[in-house]
Amino acid sequence: DQLEADTLAKTTMAPMLNTVTNRYVKGKETTNAIFASMETTLPMDFTLNYGVRYTWVDSKLSKAVGVKNGYAGMGRVKYVNAPDDKVGKVGSDKNSRPVFNLSLNWTGMPDTSLRAGWSQGFRVPNLQEKYLINSMGGGTTFGNADLKPEKSNNFEVGARYAGSALEADFALFYNLADDYISSVHISKTEYTYLNADKAKTFGAELSVNFKPTAHFFPYASMTWLRRKTEWGSGVSTYDSGVAGFTARYGVKTEFDVFNGRWNTDTYLRSKTASKSYSPSSNETTRVAGYTTLNFATTYHFGPQKRYMVSA
Repeated sequence: DQLEADTLAKTTMAPMLNTVTNRYVKGKETTNAIFASMETTLPMDFTLNYGVRYTWVDSKLSKAVGVKNGYAGMGRVKYVNAPDDKVGKVGSDKNSRPVFNLSLNWTGMPDTSLRAGWSQGFRVPNLQEKYLINSMGGGTTFGNADLKPEKSNNFEVGARYAGSALEADFALFYNLADDYISSVHISKTEYTYLNADKAKTFGAELSVNFKPTAHFFPYASMTWLRRKTEWGSGVSTYDSGVAGFTARYGVKTEFDVFNGRWNTDTYLRSKTASKSYSPSSNETTRVAGYTTLNFATTYHFGPQKRYMVSA
């Protein structure tokens, strides 16, 4: 991944402030990996899947410069190619780690499979999280060059049914993460990234797809999730910035029209409120929940219906 950004920012608050800021950043993040994966068929309708992956990540922000021109305070303070401190800092980092996975699947019942699995995760903070300063979106987010990679162990048990009129999947999951990367407040409009000592995430997922006719397909997918973060200060909290419940539910349709295929998707997205605790300010902020109504439509046409128009 290569990053090169040349940004021009104009700020005007007449007659007190008028500035033009030029910022330039350049960076690169290289990821290399090698993996091996294996599947073994066992007696009594069991299948074992297992593997290993080794990942190397080399991150580097090679340039981060910014200059400001203009004036502030009715012209009493003038800027002539003055250094700008809202760009970020150059730096580089190298990380590598192996991760493993193991899962067991049973298909001893018609149209049904049961599964249980364990896997590991390894996420290296990206250039934005480590080195850059981002002032988009109504606030300023500062990178943290001291961020460590996030490591996790993930456990899941689940069941899947795939019949002619119904498809359903249910899963319970549990995640244990060390050095969990979290975005936290440091003031009313400023944020940064910090490593929590640990994060425990658990919950359940359910997805259901109905096929009552050849044209109408009601569906729903729901997730219940809780995350507990533990900080070096001794604070443990479930106010970790995630919604307790999210869902998407609606109806899809499919019709043959004018030698083509017309699909629609009318659905709602819902999310409950979330709270975020910041160890740096010892404050908790709340983001309200919401429900949105959405509609999407697509028409496939031409030879083998290989062309499409969507809105």
